[in-house]
Amino acid sequence: MTDEENAIQVLSVYKTKGKQKAKKLIETIIKEKKPVNRVLIAKHAIIAAIKGKIGQFFSMIGLVSFAKKCEAKNEKI
Repeated sequence: MTDEENAIQVLSVYKTKGKQKAKKLIETIIKEKKPVNRVLIAKHAIIAAIKGKIGQFFSMIGLVSFAKKCEAKNEKI
């Protein structure tokens, strides 16, 4: 799967099952050495903010930050 497909999968899980399940998916994807397109998730966060869904914006930006931390931690291993 491409990094965009992985990001869409994360967004789908976030929308249907919540932030915690999306974080677990991010961890799983990154541990499998697969890429996640953080920019795509951030773009969706911006769209949420434009729609006035500020809570969703911060939650999705949190996912972007979490993905970056997971990637950094995975590179050290």
